[in-house]
Amino acid sequence: MDDAIKRNLFSGGLWVVGLKILALPIGLILVALLTRMLSAEEMGVYFLCVSLMDFLVLFSLLGMERSIVRIISGSLALAMPGRARQAIRRTLSIGALSAMVAAALLLSGFGRFVSVRIFNSVVMGELISYLAVWLALVTLQRLIAESFRGLHDTRLATLFDGLIPNFLYIAVLATLFLLEVKIDINTALLILICTYAVNILAGSAALFQSTSRLSGAGSIHASEILKTSWPFCFSAIFLTGLQQGHLWLLGYYSTAESVALYGAAWRVVILLTATLQIVRLVIPAMVAKLYAEKKHADLEKVLRSTATIAGVPSIIALLFILIFGKTILHHLYGESYAGGNLILTILAVANIINLCTGVPGVLLMMSSKEKVLLAISIFSGSLSILVSFVLIGRYDYIGVAIGAGTGIAVQNLLMAGYCLKKMRINTFISLKEICLFKENLLSVIAVGRQRFLLKTNYQRNA
Repeated sequence: MDDAIKRNLFSGGLWVVGLKILALPIGLILVALLTRMLSAEEMGVYFLCVSLMDFLVLFSLLGMERSIVRIISGSLALAMPGRARQAIRRTLSIGALSAMVAAALLLSGFGRFVSVRIFNSVVMGELISYLAVWLALVTLQRLIAESFRGLHDTRLATLFDGLIPNFLYIAVLATLFLLEVKIDINTALLILICTYAVNILAGSAALFQSTSRLSGAGSIHASEILKTSWPFCFSAIFLTGLQQGHLWLLGYYSTAESVALYGAAWRVVILLTATLQIVRLVIPAMVAKLYAEKKHADLEKVLRSTATIAGVPSIIALLFILIFGKTILHHLYGESYAGGNLILTILAVANIINLCTGVPGVLLMMSSKEKVLLAISIFSGSLSILVSFVLIGRYDYIGVAIGAGTGIAVQNLLMAGYCLKKMRINTFISLKEICLFKENLLSVIAVGRQRFLLKTNYQRNA
């Protein structure tokens, strides 16, 4: 591989990892601020709005957020910068049009029907105009960010893909909180929309500057973009529907307060499993290379060692949650959220299993086993929704947490089992690596202690 490419990959990887690490606590701080400024019912509505937006935006994106990266990268690799520039412009035009159609559909009565009839929330029904604008802005934001990714600018891609508006949102909310200004869900969404608008203006200006340097041969038709995109669209809609289904079940069968408890607990778990998420960002290229070279022994060592290094601290943190979960929720979100302790416990146990299996999903994806990965995801997701549906009537949000935890555990065990049995590659964390990590840690502590004692004795003698 060319040295320049290696440097770009390394630099891009550092940016992605660094910004993703920054984004995780920002998300938790944002929710913590909102829980102290909004009522539990309003927080439940907020989580439902976010969940619905994550799903509806897939319809307006049409799968282009994935295809645009491939099209731009391929065009640049073939020395057709004009094609890459035209692909960006056509994608943004199609995205703007589809976003307006989706927003119009929300405003036409569909949004109010979903809010009132399905989620039993009159408050959410009154927020549809905000959601329509938010949907359009999120669509454009994703396409702008992924255009930068296609141009190999991972730094700007990560910044404009939600990090900037979240940071601005926290800054405004923190200021209002310190000034003791009261806000409601309407004001919270209005501020959010303004931060997204600022992000899109800045992103559009930066993207225009980047594309202005792309000149030369090449063109692409809108039909080619859509033809490449639609498989991604349907796959994403189906899998996201399964992932968001737990929150929707709570919205339909339970109260907004239950949704708030579940959503708040889930945000804590996401933060504590962040190390494994970072591993999933860092090692795919290495996994693909070692698998292609048939170096399965080296590949297994990489997978197990990275899983161990990333997993052990998170497992310790999750075990800590099993003991002090109620106290953590109380101090983080307030007294009314301490009741989500059992949700947190169930999700923590499921994610301990997740961490113990390592990153089998990365191996399946990088070894062209996408169909196996999709089949396992559909099975475990469907099972998860079924368990939640059966238990929600009797156990409310606890039943939903059991369903979600079942899906997480089953999915990761099936993926790891397939890798071990069919591919003969073990992805589980390694006890040997844990012992080695412990020995290295003790050695570092011993060396540090010895240096401290030597320095202390030297100062005394002096």
